[in-house]
Amino acid sequence: MAKKSVFTRVLAVIGTVLVWFPILAMILTGVVGSVARGKLMMDYLMPAELFPSILIGGALLIWAAVRAKPHAFQSTKKGTPLGERLVWWRGVELKKGSRAH
Repeated sequence: MAKKSVFTRVLAVIGTVLVWFPILAMILTGVVGSVARGKLMMDYLMPAELFPSILIGGALLIWAAVRAKPHAFQSTKKGTPLGERLVWWRGVELKKGSRAH
């Protein structure tokens, strides 16, 4: 049980680092570039260019969350899986004629 907890924490830490890396890299290179050139120099598209890092980090965070509390993701009170329940509810809303804008 202790090994599972340690692995879950490692997943969470690595996922957090990967999610924050593009934002921190943009800020760091922006500050260094601005000081070196004397004017504001920042690559605003860097987080989009490093999106795979955010995607992998987010997947690791979800994996860590599922490992930490697996019962929270299995079902709702009535025993219906959460995803099916959300799809069903969206179908009910569409049948009524309401639309999300």
